Amino acid sequence: MMLVRPDLRAARRRLVSATRPFASCGWTRWAASAVGLGVLLFGPGCFNFGRLQEAVDDGGNVGNAPEGGDGSSTGDFCGAFPSPIFCEDFDQRAFPGQWDVQSDIGGSYGVDPSEFVSPPNSLLVKYAPSGVLNTWLRKAFPRQVQPTQVDLDFEFKPLMGDPAAGAVSVVASIDFYDRMHPDTNRYTLQFTLENTLNIRLDEQGLLPSGNLYVSHEPTIALSPGGWTDVHLTVTSSGGVIAGAHVTFNGATAIETTLRPTVDANATDVQLTVGGVFVTPATSAWQMAFDNVTLDVRP
Repeated sequence: MMLVRPDLRAARRRLVSATRPFASCGWTRWAASAVGLGVLLFGPGCFNFGRLQEAVDDGGNVGNAPEGGDGSSTGDFCGAFPSPIFCEDFDQRAFPGQWDVQSDIGGSYGVDPSEFVSPPNSLLVKYAPSGVLNTWLRKAFPRQVQPTQVDLDFEFKPLMGDPAAGAVSVVASIDFYDRMHPDTNRYTLQFTLENTLNIRLDEQGLLPSGNLYVSHEPTIALSPGGWTDVHLTVTSSGGVIAGAHVTFNGATAIETTLRPTVDANATDVQLTVGGVFVTPATSAWQMAFDNVTLDVRP
């Protein structure tokens, strides 16, 4: 059974409409959650890509955000609903904010005022044709207590893709891994963008006994240049990762059991957005992210 935190989810629904300053911004979207084997994702602070036209209090009520001296809204996405463990909308902090590690091999990233869900900025990631492409932002979380549900949410807009057959880009992932053996004891949940701009959920596991790679159908066609609300919820049962629930623009797309591979030593967790993995590109990839949040339910 998927667990839902009513106050946070209700507040997010209100933010969908509150964060649409004009029609071209599209639907607000957040990506989803992952729960690990005895792992709780915990991290401080708030990442801000945009501002809201309205603010939501802790009770889920929508009200007017305070105005600045020029009459503009001074409210922000991350401060407008019950606080998640991690939130980034790329406005309130100097880039790259609280991301622990960055890579710009074969590409570039930065804030972009021309694309956003909540104004005034989003994160724009570009990859040029190159033999090696690793352009991403990453945040690590220590293990705390065992959660029953973890929610990772983000807004995603594909702007340009490599049309070559078989071309893919992993645009967001959560890893559960053993820091002493990161290449042989790691389990990953990832969103993979295909050359057709379809997106899918994949599992990848690395163990000394062998590797796991599972793609979950169906893949969902994204609109080029349009924002999509991606939501993934992953639940655990008895300390073991159990299932995933994925929605796009609020509609359920995937509900599946998972096949976790990590053992008890995989206590570290990391969240990555951008070009986590990209096939050697024949033409450029370009995409935007906004309003990334991570939340957990004990």
